[in-house]
Amino acid sequence: MKLEQITRTEMFFTSHLYFACKENIQDFQKLLLQKLNLDKNTKIIDYGFEVCFFRDFAKAGLIQRLPKQASNRKSLEKQTFDNVYELSNGSIVLVEAKAQGKFSLNQIISIQKAAQLIENNKSRLYNKVYIIGLCSSKYSPKENTKSYFNALLNWSELSNIFPFYKEVFDRANEIYND
Repeated sequence: MKLEQITRTEMFFTSHLYFACKENIQDFQKLLLQKLNLDKNTKIIDYGFEVCFFRDFAKAGLIQRLPKQASNRKSLEKQTFDNVYELSNGSIVLVEAKAQGKFSLNQIISIQKAAQLIENNKSRLYNKVYIIGLCSSKYSPKENTKSYFNALLNWSELSNIFPFYKEVFDRANEIYND
């Protein structure tokens, strides 16, 4: 048995999403814009995975560093986002992915706080932050959990638009609650 047939870590699956997008961003872009109900002329202009936003963007001079007195500065500067998409309309999409598990309310609240800080950063790099949940089609988050996201995607939808990665995304979809 191969390691990719037994791994359960989201980072494995989100890295494949990144590389799948490198091969075919158009179909993912169409799905993303549809889920967020955005203008079809909006484009994904850049993307990454395991993005350590506050640390790396501040180091690059793109945003102002968080104030030293901020109580959660260290944790925010270490916080990574599973997948990130910059859009041509001046917005950014943060993806929180789950494969075998459920969304954690603490994680979601942390992402919400990060999104507010990004939108309110004095550099005004992004005018809007969208939060997307990516999970198994077998998982039905509670309405309260869903309310924290701008949209939800599931791994089986990705299997449909990325046939070369179908096996990987089907596995991510199947291992829920395993």
